[in-house]
Amino acid sequence: MIAHETLKSQIIKALWQLIIEGKILPNQPMREVHLAELLNISRTPLREALQQLEWEGIIVSESRKGYRLAQFSENDITEIYPLRARLESFALELSGIPTQKVLDELIEINQKILNTTSSKQIVELDERWHLLLISNCSNERLLKMIKILHRQSQRYEYAYMEMNNTVEKSVTQHENIILHLQNGQLHQAVELFAKNNLVGIDTLINWLNSKSK
Repeated sequence: MIAHETLKSQIIKALWQLIIEGKILPNQPMREVHLAELLNISRTPLREALQQLEWEGIIVSESRKGYRLAQFSENDITEIYPLRARLESFALELSGIPTQKVLDELIEINQKILNTTSSKQIVELDERWHLLLISNCSNERLLKMIKILHRQSQRYEYAYMEMNNTVEKSVTQHENIILHLQNGQLHQAVELFAKNNLVGIDTLINWLNSKSK
């Protein structure tokens, strides 16, 4: 059975595209009338999408001022990434050792990450790699929470992947995780997967502090 994407999900994707393209900037007002005209939609489903993004902490609202894109914050970094580390490693533990077909695809995606120069494509491929690794997890609530955390962290991922040597570091970690899984060492792979989600915290905090100077 084909799962049809809801209108709200489509609008969230469209809004997210505007955000990652820099057409909506942190702390910039998100005018509902302008966005509805731009996306050629009515304001009711737009407002539902904005409320979802507000619940996720990506945008904020103030009385009589409307919505605006949340600013980057150290609090985001120190809350989101440890959660990703715990939940994604738990999802891998529940998934178990992937099939050879999945392992081959993980290797292929990892090679594409290494050969790609576009930070947007790198982030998209990295997210695809993470979600494929835990795709055998049967806990749908857990997977939904992880996908929300991915969206919450994606703006930071773009910043991280543009920094020197971070892509190579991530690819090497992925290779080590795959190697442990090929050897049937699930516990070691789970531990490395958690570390993979935590490795960029200090780098991102330093980047954020440099922007505020």
